[in-house]
Amino acid sequence: MKCPSCGRFVAPGARRCPACRASFGGPTPQQRGASEAARAGARAAAAAALVNRATRGASQRGAAPQQPAAHVHAGPATAHPGAACPPAASMHPQVLPEGTLLAGDRYFLGPALGCGSFGITYRAVDQRLGRIVAIKEFFPEGSFRQGGSIVPPPSLGRDGYESERGHFIQEARLLARFQRPGIVTVHEVFEQNDTAYMVMEYINGRTLVEVLKERGGPLKPAETLRYALAVADALAAVHEQHLLHRDVKPGNIMITQADEAVLIDFGAARAFDRYQRTSMMTAIGTPGYAPLEQWGSSGRFGPTSDVYALAATLYHLLTGRMPPSAADRAVSDTLEPPAKLNPAVSEALSDAVVKGLAVRMEDRPQTMAAFAQLLRESRRAPKRQSTQPPAAPPPSSAARSQDRAQPKPALPAASTSAPVAVPAAAPPAQRPARPEAVKADPQPAHQPVAAAPNAPKRRWRLFPWPRRRRDHVLWAGGVVGVPLVLTSSIVALTVLVPVLGLASVTFSGGAGRAARAGLRSALWFGLQGIGVCVVSVGSLAVVGLLSMRMALTAAASAHQRP
Repeated sequence: MKCPSCGRFVAPGARRCPACRASFGGPTPQQRGASEAARAGARAAAAAALVNRATRGASQRGAAPQQPAAHVHAGPATAHPGAACPPAASMHPQVLPEGTLLAGDRYFLGPALGCGSFGITYRAVDQRLGRIVAIKEFFPEGSFRQGGSIVPPPSLGRDGYESERGHFIQEARLLARFQRPGIVTVHEVFEQNDTAYMVMEYINGRTLVEVLKERGGPLKPAETLRYALAVADALAAVHEQHLLHRDVKPGNIMITQADEAVLIDFGAARAFDRYQRTSMMTAIGTPGYAPLEQWGSSGRFGPTSDVYALAATLYHLLTGRMPPSAADRAVSDTLEPPAKLNPAVSEALSDAVVKGLAVRMEDRPQTMAAFAQLLRESRRAPKRQSTQPPAAPPPSSAARSQDRAQPKPALPAASTSAPVAVPAAAPPAQRPARPEAVKADPQPAHQPVAAAPNAPKRRWRLFPWPRRRRDHVLWAGGVVGVPLVLTSSIVALTVLVPVLGLASVTFSGGAGRAARAGLRSALWFGLQGIGVCVVSVGSLAVVGLLSMRMALTAAASAHQRP
């Protein structure tokens, strides 16, 4: 087919060639490709919006109305993947609007999940892989957006902001190496809009703060220990890479639908000096969970800081209340042991938590593995004994009969003229001992002990017959099986072996091969049967001799007694 304007060849179904179509106002191939890309982008954005809306609706339908308990401290709203977005976070003026595209239109942002001290977390859709993720935006508290850049707070400054963003990116890359249970998975990190974004695994679950609100009180010690040990093992792996979480608290521990604890929100994580030298760090933490050394800008940092935070989390879960802040305890320590507030907590577990909550770093367990070992040992510790004295045993029948037999002192007759004084009871130390309480002198060793007149006489047998059913079966099997196997083996060796040997020499072909195979089987059966019979007979003989010796010894000892 030819173009009606220039006579060039055109593709089937087209009226004009591309050049003539452009001159007549038709779309060029570049324009057509751009329009198709725009339509594909619109379709992807619409699909991502539908996924976000469906996910949000499912989470809202699954969330039951909760009544917060008066003694449960929820703490400030923190950014965590999978948790419901606080009302203040979704309406925060610095939160990016839904539908924002990041990383070259790969991630479609959904609603904000929470706002923390170091950033904002969003639920997003990875349009390339078709999955829901959580994106943590580095956005320090006090910052605000100005066009395409971010103005940091005056307390941090531009240099501090750039340094903290570099730390955020460096530690996100390091955390991406952890592919283990108990730690949220980090997929990637990238820079955009004058900040950095950490793409993490989206966890559909609840924080321990929400679990405490639902329970309306402390958790069970066994359940709390299981969650704490999972977090402790995860933190031990993080400490091996010389990283500190620095923000361990119930709001940063997610409980998945499989009832597993996952540590989240590593936005405050920082590297520490393994040689425990003095280093500079930004003061960060939540009052009640952060140790005293974490509130200063310089000092000795190490795993003991996370040990204190995990012990404070345990305290909150076991008692239903947040422990006092480390600053207040440094002035006046009013910490009450968990066992005093919750009787279900054992003394060993209470002591382990109190030891982890020591104000001084030197008094706490120095590693997370040591603290986890204390928690595991508290499982095996015995339960607390009752403080009530044990009840006295009831008196025996003989004692009761003798008490009744003793004559009671007669009281003097009542008289109206003068009062009669009743004699007071003698003190316990002056009371005469009861006849049954007096111990008789032990008999001399050479005098034989007389047997009770009504005691049953024991009958001694030379060959005691077994009393248990299993022994009966073994004896019956040995008595019947050994002769049967021995007879079969002798018949096989004396009858079958000569006959099959003669047949193997006489016949050829298939019959000869069958005769030789039967000859080998008969020889094997006969020899094995004789060997088994010899071993069985020997074993029975040894057992019989031992039984005879034991019976003779018992009979001799019984004969010597009068």
